[in-house]
Amino acid sequence: MKLSLQKIHVNRVEFGKHFSVEHGLLTINMEKLKNELLKDCHLKSLEINIVHPGDCCRVINVLDVIEPTWKPDMLGLFPNLLGEKNGVGMGTTIKLSGMCIVTCCNLPFEVQEAIIDYSTSLLGFSLFSSLCGIIIEITPDTGYPKPDIIKSLQLAGLKSAALIAEWTHSSSYPDSHQIYQINKVAHYLPGAIGILELAGGGRLSGDLLYGQTVEEDICTIHPNELVDGAIVSGLIRDSANRNTTYFYQNNPLVNALMEAHGQMVSFNGLILLTEKSSCQLRSIEDECLVLVQMLQLLNATGAIICGGRNKLAVKRMCVLHDKCNALGIKVVMMPANGEQCAEMGRRQQVKEFDNLISIGNGEEEIILPEVKRVYGGKYIRGNNAMNEVKVPIQTMVGSINPCGGGVIRANG
Repeated sequence: MKLSLQKIHVNRVEFGKHFSVEHGLLTINMEKLKNELLKDCHLKSLEINIVHPGDCCRVINVLDVIEPTWKPDMLGLFPNLLGEKNGVGMGTTIKLSGMCIVTCCNLPFEVQEAIIDYSTSLLGFSLFSSLCGIIIEITPDTGYPKPDIIKSLQLAGLKSAALIAEWTHSSSYPDSHQIYQINKVAHYLPGAIGILELAGGGRLSGDLLYGQTVEEDICTIHPNELVDGAIVSGLIRDSANRNTTYFYQNNPLVNALMEAHGQMVSFNGLILLTEKSSCQLRSIEDECLVLVQMLQLLNATGAIICGGRNKLAVKRMCVLHDKCNALGIKVVMMPANGEQCAEMGRRQQVKEFDNLISIGNGEEEIILPEVKRVYGGKYIRGNNAMNEVKVPIQTMVGSINPCGGGVIRANG
């Protein structure tokens, strides 16, 4: 499977009468984009705004963050949502880097806070604060069933990402070109496997794999498929401790293993797990036995597992570590600090449990400064969203991330 990834870098965005990218300046026709999105009857109205790093503004009630992406004929782009399954992870993919689409909505049902603050003093707390942003503030028609509203909100972000990239890519030559391909390498290199945990629970609280909610299954996927949007974020109830679609498109673990492939390791594959919400320890034991068998079939010398969103996921990490360690397969875990990490130490006591990379502690508090503009709502914890407010870091989208994509983490 071979994918040619072309990137056009964007460092400024402005409104205009047409769509184009020239010397890093992205121009978009706001009315054309708005009219296209409002063809969805579930969306009552929307506003489109532009923000840049250092602007005195913040976005609250963030639903998702997506990188503008396009494929010729739409084959394989966000499969089963916008494009077809054929062509995923193959052919040519064009992206607008240095920017992102941010969808936000003050939903009429409970959603945890999710904030991106562009103030200069907070640029170091979230990756997305350092990117140019096209903010799409959506008001849904609440007369429709909740599942229909959620689907339309998700599609609005994906459509925006695809349309902006499609309407602008031909006006500029790519700034970079990279080939994504896993070739066979020398057998003496250690075999590395990446293990990603997807959020389960359906729309509103679960990720989408090929457009479908994920169940309690174990499967493999080619890393190239993530680049084309085979996995889309559906977890909008959590804030920082989730994978936005942007982090699936630009998965830090996959990128690191692809870069090391053929030099330090042999990247032998990617395994997907589903987050557990309730189960018996026996079920975790059985699942880990299957995982170990898959790792052996993939000739794994070591594995890196990302996840740990809840205590059951942490338990699974520990049990898998124990079983793999007994077979000589090294496991590196990427848990969050705080209660979950403490739970790992208290309840499992795994021997040689020292291969940890922290993705950050979301429980620490920071002070958000007063801003001049707010998109996505009016209140944060009952207070005026424009005022200074103290919040946990985990409310900042992109500050910590289960895949290691946050800026508050330890590298190893």
